Amino acid sequence: MKHHTASYWTHGVNAISEFPERTINVRRTGYGTIIQQIKGNFPIHNNWFHLPLHTVVIEDQKHSFVHEVIFRLRLNEYVALKEIHIRYGHELIYSANVDISRPDVDELIHLSELELSGIGPKKLQNGLVLCLRFEFLDALYPGEVIFYGAGIRYGLGGGVN
Repeated sequence: MKHHTASYWTHGVNAISEFPERTINVRRTGYGTIIQQIKGNFPIHNNWFHLPLHTVVIEDQKHSFVHEVIFRLRLNEYVALKEIHIRYGHELIYSANVDISRPDVDELIHLSELELSGIGPKKLQNGLVLCLRFEFLDALYPGEVIFYGAGIRYGLGGGVN
């Protein structure tokens, strides 16, 4: 059976903070979202940020599969990316502990054709979300994350039963 693909991009202005009270500055620009935070006492030294991913579950009566998720960020020297989650509604479908502190982050996550369809009509209302946890490393100088965006590549396979 022929396998088609589709790709979608979510702009960085869609990034939201799980704990906005921990941030000291959030600015949405034409190229993304800039977020600054300083280190505080635990748990204030970290924060989760979420980017919704366009979610195709069934298209043209074909099941969809997630192949890859990509995200692009810029970090200053006072912040490090520590954890990556991908969620489908409440379900955690991908988790990785990382230690990324380089300035330009362009990460590609390969998923093993995770099937998103055939899971019941209530689940079809859920979306995919990229969740990133950062640690802020200095109490005097703000860590800064610029979210440029995130993308997803789907494959469309066999017909819906």
